[in-house]
Parts: sequence; C-alpha cells; structure tokens
Amino acid sequence: MKLRRLTACIMAAVTFAVFCTDNIAERASQAFSVEVEAATAITGGTVEYTVSGGKATITSFTSSSDSITYIDVPSNLGGYPVTAIGNNAVFGGNMSVTSINLPNTLTTVGESAFAMCSSLKSISIPSSVTKIGMKAFMSCSSLTDVSLPEGLTGMGNQLFYKCTSLQSVTVPSTVDAMGNSVFKGCKKLKKVDFKGDFPTYNGSEDPFDGCPSDLVITYVQGKTGWSSTWWGRTCAPYSGGGSTEPKTEATTQAPTTQVTTQATTKVPTTQATTQATTKAPTTQATTQATTKAQPVTEKATETTTAQQGGGSQSYTPMKGDADADGKLTAADSTVILQKVLNKSYKMNIEYKTSDYLTYVDVDKDKTITAADSAIVLQKVLNSGFKW
Repeated sequence: MKLRRLTACIMAAVTFAVFCTDNIAERASQAFSVEVEAATAITGGTVEYTVSGGKATITSFTSSSDSITYIDVPSNLGGYPVTAIGNNAVFGGNMSVTSINLPNTLTTVGESAFAMCSSLKSISIPSSVTKIGMKAFMSCSSLTDVSLPEGLTGMGNQLFYKCTSLQSVTVPSTVDAMGNSVFKGCKKLKKVDFKGDFPTYNGSEDPFDGCPSDLVITYVQGKTGWSSTWWGRTCAPYSGGGSTEPKTEATTQAPTTQVTTQATTKVPTTQATTQATTKAPTTQATTQATTKAQPVTEKATETTTAQQGGGSQSYTPMKGDADADGKLTAADSTVILQKVLNKSYKMNIEYKTSDYLTYVDVDKDKTITAADSAIVLQKVLNSGFKW
C-alpha cells in the first residue's frame, strides 16, 4: 500500500515537473523569440543578425577594411528577409563610406544607424521604410540631399543633427510627428519641403537652430495646420503639381513684378543676381568661375568640421564624446562598449591625430576596448571632472 502511494506521488511529481518545464519553455520562447543568431559576409564587410518571427534584424557590422566606400545591405540573410537595422550605430562611424544601398524589404532603421558616417554622400531609403530612429543620420557631414519615403510616420530626435552639407530634405505626407532638434546644426540647409499637414512637433528647441537665415519651408497648398512662419522661418505654399517654388499673387502678373516679388520673398541679393546672370553672359561666366572656386574653400572647412565630429560650429573634440554631440554622457560609454562588443573597432589601429578614434581612445593606448567605455562612465559619474 505504501509502495503504491509512493509510486503515485513520484508520478504526480514527474507530471508536475514536465508541465512546469513545458510552461517555462513556452514562456521563454515567447519572451526570447530569437530563432537564429548568425553572421555572414556582405559587400563592404560582415554583418551579424538575429531572426525573430521569420524576419532578420541586422545587429552589427564590421567593415572589411578601413577604406571601404560602398555598403550593400542585402534583402535576404540565411533565407530570411531583412526587415530591420538595429539600434546603437550598427553602421555608424564608418568614415570612408560614401554610398549605402538599402533593400526594399526594410521597414525599420534603428537609432544612430548611420551616425558619424562623415563621408556618406548618398543613401536611397526604400518606400518600404516606415520607421527611422533618432540620430539615424547624425553628423553625416557629407550628405547633401535626402528624400524620405511615403509611408514614414515620424522623424526622431536629432535625425539630421549636424549634417553640415545637407541642402534640401523632402518630408512625405505620411509624417505626422517630429522629434526635437531634427535639423539642428544643418548650416547649409536651404529648403525643407513638406508634402502633408503640419506635423506635431515634440520638442522644446528650435528644430532649425544653426540653419541659414534664408532657409525656406514649403508645403503643399491646401494642407492644414500651416501658418506663414514656424520658429521664425518663412513657410510658403505651392500647388503640389511638381515645382515646389512658393506661389504668390504677384507671380500671375507682369514678368517684371514677378521677378521683383520673388527676389523679395526669397533671398533678395542671390535671386536677383542669378536671374541677371542668365541674361548677361559675361556676369554668368564670372558667377560660374566663382562657384567653381568656392567649393575648394568649403571643402577644407567641411573636412575640419567632420574631423571634429561635425556641427554648425568648429570645436575641439571632447575625449570620450563617442556620439559627437558636444557632451560627455553615459550614452558615449554605451556607444563605445557596443562597438567593442560588435568588434566594429579594429584593435591596434594606426590613426591620424584628427581621426574620430583619437578621442574615443580615452586611455591613449591605440586600442579601443571596454576600458575606454569604463573610463568615460567613471568620468560621467564623477561630476565636475576635468581631463
């Protein structure tokens, strides 16, 4: 009798254990849904990725050399569609890259994904992308023009912060919200074209701080919420039929009035001079010669700015300022550690005095390690520190 009771108890205990094990496993699979974790070579380097729900997310990238100029992000990894680029500057800090190709399977671009790619001149964002994280293009100081895709719903904090060569941006009609300081420090930004209604601005600072005084904001006529100015910048409607030139009543009148009105509405001296050069070949030749000579000076200035972390003002890089925002915070420690864990920094690297790595390598041992991250965090915790 006792033996039967003992056997029954053992069986009950085993059954309960199996139930608990299955339940725990089920909960674990729900909490940690990563199905695959792997690495593979792509054009430009090697990516690591995870798979969840049958979709791949790129989590890190290691360049194949210090002088790569092109990265081709594949649409498929290990048989899974690539739908996301993760957070923490996955492709960030690759200072030689000039062009990046993104697949049309991509829906999400993570925080700081391409931050501090200071040579990046062009990137085509596919129409499949609906979410772009904060600081995704921060300090991409060579980027000149960006057209965001229809379907994008928001623009994160400091999205184009210190993109010092950026001249124009097209914002799709689907964007209904903008984060803080989206265009701060874009010192060459001339035009931002909005296709939709006035977006909700979730910030307390001027989104165009550090931009040129002649920056013009245009929007499609008939869209709601717009006024004649925004943070002191002129907002002008246009018909939405192709040209984004602002419409005024004077433009329907005599040609002479049209020229005068446009020059007054926009940049008085520049536009009048431009139109004059069209009529006078001699002046035009002079203008073109000046235009050709000008980039030489600008390029030298931009190089200095890019080497110093980018921005609307030149400054000496702060040691440990890994995200190049002019401040030393715990975020810098995280960026350095993330790069070390992802093996994105090559050890024992030889670099120039002006290189980005010189102020990330805070212990000056010519090696980027967790020790650099720890030093930065210690300095942040010890308020009032001095280097």
